[in-house]
Amino acid sequence: MNKKDQLGYDILERYNSEISEIKRRLNSIKEGNLYGEKFDGSNIDGSLSTNAMEIEKLMEDFMLAFQSMEKENIHPVIIAAYLHGELVRIHPFIDGNGRTSRLLMNLYLLQKGYTIVTLKSDNDMKLRYYKALEVSHTEQQHDDFYLLVAEAEKASLERYISILE
Repeated sequence: MNKKDQLGYDILERYNSEISEIKRRLNSIKEGNLYGEKFDGSNIDGSLSTNAMEIEKLMEDFMLAFQSMEKENIHPVIIAAYLHGELVRIHPFIDGNGRTSRLLMNLYLLQKGYTIVTLKSDNDMKLRYYKALEVSHTEQQHDDFYLLVAEAEKASLERYISILE
């Protein structure tokens, strides 16, 4: 074997496990399992383990509902809570769904003149957050989650006002 062939062989040998993992993930996605075998179901109960082929339709429905809520003049804090809760439920990304949904919620709040909210400030709040999301997703009862977001917005506005005074 010449040096060039040996170098190629060494590189393949070195990265064989990474290449195998990438191939496994690609095959899994082709089969419609967005998460692959590594997904352990540790998402919030009621969040979808979304089939990759369904994401486009679910996201389209998500956007249509959002547009309808805006046309109906639903309160911006409720819309922001919807954006967060529904994006987490759809679970369109392999990782970062919670962070992305909280970012989207806060962006919407800022665009509507509200302040950024923190939903997981301490352990009690974190437990309440996860429970409210779970009920929202499994029982389609959104009130607790919407109330949680509204209370967080109220607290954020109160902090903001106290800083200004």
